[in-house]
Amino acid sequence: MWDAPLPDTATNKKLIILDPSLKDLGGHFYEYDAALGAAASRRAIHTLIYANKSCPAGLPVPGGEIHPWFSTAWSASGGRSKSTARFILSKLPITLRIPLARLGRLVWALTKKSAPRPPNANAAISTVAEKFGKEVIAALRHAGCNRDDIVFLPTIRTSELFALWKAVQSTAELKSLQFHIVLRRNVAEMDLPEDGAPGISFLFREMHTTPARKAFIFYCDTQQLCNDYAALSSHRMKFGILPIPFPHADPDPVSLEKWTAGPAVKLVYLGGARMEKGFHLLSLAEKSLRKTYTGKILWRLQAPVSGALEEPEVISARRDLSSVHDGSVDLVERNLSSAEFQSLLLSADVVLLPYLPEFYRARSSGVLVQVLAAGKPVVVPAGTWLSQQTNGIGAVAFGAPADFPHAILEALHQLPKLYEGAQARAAAYASLNNGDALLRALEVTAIASQNP
Repeated sequence: MWDAPLPDTATNKKLIILDPSLKDLGGHFYEYDAALGAAASRRAIHTLIYANKSCPAGLPVPGGEIHPWFSTAWSASGGRSKSTARFILSKLPITLRIPLARLGRLVWALTKKSAPRPPNANAAISTVAEKFGKEVIAALRHAGCNRDDIVFLPTIRTSELFALWKAVQSTAELKSLQFHIVLRRNVAEMDLPEDGAPGISFLFREMHTTPARKAFIFYCDTQQLCNDYAALSSHRMKFGILPIPFPHADPDPVSLEKWTAGPAVKLVYLGGARMEKGFHLLSLAEKSLRKTYTGKILWRLQAPVSGALEEPEVISARRDLSSVHDGSVDLVERNLSSAEFQSLLLSADVVLLPYLPEFYRARSSGVLVQVLAAGKPVVVPAGTWLSQQTNGIGAVAFGAPADFPHAILEALHQLPKLYEGAQARAAAYASLNNGDALLRALEVTAIASQNP
């Protein structure tokens, strides 16, 4: 099967999404893929999504289908040493887990700054990464892929990209295809060796001198990431910028009515309970505003419990928030359907996105795109892509983590003005970031690359 040729017969164009990180309704993966699939359906383009093997095949995709396929997701990277460390930490009490986890992160950061080993193009990648390359080829054969199709990878790990690159070089039929690949992680993260693969800068240098590079079309979803990756490649490679799609508003009426009820100001946090998203800052803010704000607040925080080992700071914050028994804190500890997510967003008076700037200087946030398109006031970190997108309209930006509670307080005091600004900008922002705009961008790039 590995050596069997891909079909060469031209058929109706298909959209083939390869997304090993799509496991369930958690995160932005499903909504991103489903929004693009819905746009393709409106163009009568059939969509096939090849997701993680744990993904339910019954998740709805308008005009398309989901196939549980890939063996690993992003969270599986890091090797045996990281998995062992997580296992050991999970057996310790929280009082020991927090300081040891912090120490481990410090050691890991110092290790990353040390002189790396010279990259080796012939290095043996891990069996996990190698399997990804084989699973991609099998998926394309299953889909009956031909050169007219759009093959789209909305996110990718360094080792996965290296495995795909090796597969294209060794499989002649793949060289006639185009792989549209979005680089959504920070450059420093992608340029670290991973699972036997060298950093992405080495891969760029190798691609530049090889004809097979024509099979790869790279994008980012922020201008800063495009600039960072272009600089990393010494400006040999081009990186297009893509819109960020989101589903059309289709809230669940029952959930919306329930979550909007009551006179309290609704402060809503959307997304996963992760440290890089600043979830641990929410408990500190709740304690602070309890003392400084005289009105009634309802904190409704989407924080589904992770099946993996959560970060100690997140566990501590979840414990503190769960200990508030006066009904002012509502932890939504499950994944929400798209309609429920829309309902929670629309119920918000202010959306809180306390992401850490060191992670989001250049990276995007699909949640923020939905917030701005819905016309909701938002609190975001300064010096990030999030603050650039809001540009001070309908938003309050904060600097240091200690300033986060004050920023919320400021937003509450300016709520009518913030709401007016957010509503005025919403329609224009939604017209630029949606599934239809993303599909058009992919098609235009594909045509241009086929006819240089």
